[in-house]
Amino acid sequence: MKNIMELPDKYPVYFERKPYHMLLILIIVLISGYITYYSFRAYTVYHIYSAFVCALSTIYLSWLYFNPFSEIHPEHFEINYGLFSHKKFSYRDIQKLEYDDKQKKILLIFNDHESTAISIKTLKHQEREKYVEMIKLHIYKDLLERDE
Repeated sequence: MKNIMELPDKYPVYFERKPYHMLLILIIVLISGYITYYSFRAYTVYHIYSAFVCALSTIYLSWLYFNPFSEIHPEHFEINYGLFSHKKFSYRDIQKLEYDDKQKKILLIFNDHESTAISIKTLKHQEREKYVEMIKLHIYKDLLERDE
């Protein structure tokens, strides 16, 4: 049986799946692929534009599916805010962590002045609890190491 304060050997990666957004992009991919196919057969110039839209939409769809929402590492955790914006949070800098289940947000307080609210509503309910507990565990472990 594992100790409560024991950290896992392998850290989970949490993905943010937006099914309706992904479905819309998939429809765009299919429509532009259809236009590409039939405009290429009819020798029109539209196949260039629709092939470009199809390729970009496919790349964006694969990014939406495979890009993780958050990664937890032993020394920090990382949140993905958008296409090119990842933010790292060090456990040492966090003074307080508050979790609001109704709003589905984590509030991180740094140095009593700065605070950051992270929305985790796209994670499943059980994943949300594990996610918050794992971050809390890292914060407490870091505090214990500093006290020693």
